[in-house]
Amino acid sequence: MTDDRATGRVDAWMGGPRGRRLLAEVVTASAPAEDGAPWGYPAWSLPDDPAPLPDPVRAAMRDRLAAAVAALDPAAGWVPDPRTVLPALADSVVAARYWQHPDREDAVLADPEFADLLRPVAEALVAAPACRSWSEPVDPGEQWQVRWVLRPGDRRPGPAPSTRGARETLRRLRAGEAQDEARARRERAGEVTRNWSGEWWSFPPEGGGLVATDASLPASLAGGAAEPCPAGLVLVEDDLGAQDAWVRRVPVRDDVRVLEIRDGADWAGLVSRHPRAVTFSRRHDWYRSTGWDGSWALPDWASVAEEYDGVHLTLDGYLAVSGALLTTTVPGEPAPPGASLRAGAARTLLAGWDPGRTSWLTDVLAPHGAGAPHRWRAPGDHVGDWAPAGW
Repeated sequence: MTDDRATGRVDAWMGGPRGRRLLAEVVTASAPAEDGAPWGYPAWSLPDDPAPLPDPVRAAMRDRLAAAVAALDPAAGWVPDPRTVLPALADSVVAARYWQHPDREDAVLADPEFADLLRPVAEALVAAPACRSWSEPVDPGEQWQVRWVLRPGDRRPGPAPSTRGARETLRRLRAGEAQDEARARRERAGEVTRNWSGEWWSFPPEGGGLVATDASLPASLAGGAAEPCPAGLVLVEDDLGAQDAWVRRVPVRDDVRVLEIRDGADWAGLVSRHPRAVTFSRRHDWYRSTGWDGSWALPDWASVAEEYDGVHLTLDGYLAVSGALLTTTVPGEPAPPGASLRAGAARTLLAGWDPGRTSWLTDVLAPHGAGAPHRWRAPGDHVGDWAPAGW
């Protein structure tokens, strides 16, 4: 890997909430404190709210994080243990929340004084074999669909996925989303701190020919498992705690046009080329998450489908982009009565999109279709416990 590319990856991870949290979780797993408590524990006794931390608590957290990084001694050639990387990544993923304020650890890691402590860890991790493949493009032949078993009625795998009718579904969704935004503009134009909530995610919905698939975990993270483990079993935002799932291989045509999201420029550029205004349907949730009270935009997926068959969020892209407040070239919209939007271009947020996942926007399934369903179970609580349980 060239020095410029490595530096770019480090900067991208450092700029993303999920990237910073990954680094902090690696530190926690690799350099436990003498008292056995993680670096962030001084804040655990405080209410989980967006109020600033008391200075003594903040200073204690900073000192403990600095001591933990120093104990690793990255300058002396420390190499992360591959066994710590996947659990740390999973912890970063599950800590994401875009419908409320960030948790204490995410909030303090956004402070450059804390984030800068993690740069040597990022440099070591980027160079580690376990992380070198995290920007690889989608592999059409190695895609999986995960369906959770959460209730007794889920014991059957359900129908095979189909991408037929995807474009028509997107056109209907576009019309429905425009109506939802207009309704929110009328009903939710008031103070941004009011307790309104709604759709907070950024990805296209599934159903009606729209399918999302997961890549296999990189071999360097999967621990030499005999079967490819879908990332969607392990790297899950807003995790419901399921330990049982149906998995199908979903072969995709080789000639698909896929946009790879590897950094903020990829996502912001997509939104700028194919904009959809979502200010009033997202405003309250995303204000709590980011502090931005201005215009918001997301991709118009029906328009995106004219340029791409799918959009793939790489692991690098997830760490750099998810939860990061990004500026687009989409002009801000005027504020209606009762709302005071900040001036300037619209912002965008990638939220709720699990790492390694591809959202397919057109009819992309290979002629032989999806594979047979395969049951997977996780008998324990460790992220590496998932394994096939038979047909």
